[in-house]
Amino acid sequence: MKYEIDPVGSWEPVVTGSYADPETPSGALSYGPVVRELYCFECNVSGYGSITVNGNYFTVKPGDCYIVLPGDTVTYASDARDPRRGIWCFVSGRRVGELLRSTGITSDAPFLPEALSEAFYGCLCRIYELREEMGLGVELRRTALIYELLALLNRDTPIHSKSHWVDRAIAIFEAGYFEGLTVADVARQLGFERTYFSVMFKEKTGVSPHAYLTAMRVQKARKLLEEHDYTVGEAAEAVGLDPRNFSRIFKRETGRHPKDYKT
Repeated sequence: MKYEIDPVGSWEPVVTGSYADPETPSGALSYGPVVRELYCFECNVSGYGSITVNGNYFTVKPGDCYIVLPGDTVTYASDARDPRRGIWCFVSGRRVGELLRSTGITSDAPFLPEALSEAFYGCLCRIYELREEMGLGVELRRTALIYELLALLNRDTPIHSKSHWVDRAIAIFEAGYFEGLTVADVARQLGFERTYFSVMFKEKTGVSPHAYLTAMRVQKARKLLEEHDYTVGEAAEAVGLDPRNFSRIFKRETGRHPKDYKT
């Protein structure tokens, strides 16, 4: 099972390309093998053929939708008399892998349930219609459509995994560490009592959420001191720490005084 190749890629989904076969299929009846570097969301609109993913052979008929994962080796083939024609898009982003893990979509089982095919196809068509448009608004619409696809796949997925909530907490830390965010704030956002949340977080990460958030803030502050012209006080305030306690906390976390990182 594969979901990610590049762990340092963007967090949010990003559509990197959307494509559709012409109305009259032409060209080679087979393509590949090729190793996918991104998520490939595909729908076979018409015709017949097959895909082979990591050596596993699957037949493809009209209406079939499937997802090829980063790292998968895939080969496509079309029926000579009724070649397959489809629509697809490439997507990157660590969040995509997170949201696919609980859906049952894997390299060994890449196909969506037939009940979801029509809605999945509709989203791909809307993404494709935006392919030549530019601007922040368009990019946000494409991102929203990818989330719509992922929501479609997860519509019946219950959340039982503690790892899911820990991942969500870390994402909230990343998004709000500079605003004076507290552990109680995060527990409340996730709908947990603070003590239970802290126990769950430490069980999964080995450290308390307070220690994790503090370490994150110190690392962000160190980067500001090393790479930007921030004073020690400015760096403290920029990451949500009290300047009065900052040097003590910083030295406890790094073993060095924050002034040591000034260029």
